[in-house]
Amino acid sequence: MNEFLERIYDYQKVNNIKNQCVTNSQILYQYINSNKLGICSCVAVIAVCKINSNHLNICCPHFVIEFNNEIIDPSLEIKILPNNIYYKNYSTFINETFGIDYAGEYSKKKYEKMFNKFQKLASKINTTNKLNRLNTEYYENLSKLI
Repeated sequence: MNEFLERIYDYQKVNNIKNQCVTNSQILYQYINSNKLGICSCVAVIAVCKINSNHLNICCPHFVIEFNNEIIDPSLEIKILPNNIYYKNYSTFINETFGIDYAGEYSKKKYEKMFNKFQKLASKINTTNKLNRLNTEYYENLSKLI
């Protein structure tokens, strides 16, 4: 699987791919399931890059894969950031980041609304096994790596 992930990352780097976490996660989800590597799930998270003790960069919502109780981030743009923390629970995110300056442009209410929307999408994918092709051209190009 590591070789496949490296191909995904290389493709994203070469083609300057950004903001495609849903498609990236779905491709990895499909790869793991089609190769019967084990049980995995798409997971909505809030990805936090801790810049210092008083400042955070936040990617909310964000999609990752949970495989063997480990978070795997198939999106290079987030994976390469230092000090990443992935929150699967919105309340935990709020409690652990209370009082820290957010570098993002959205208020906490908007984060929560967007996060809830991604949680519903993750549940749909995991329950029905139906993929949600948000960017069909990118999905088709990336699926050729499988």
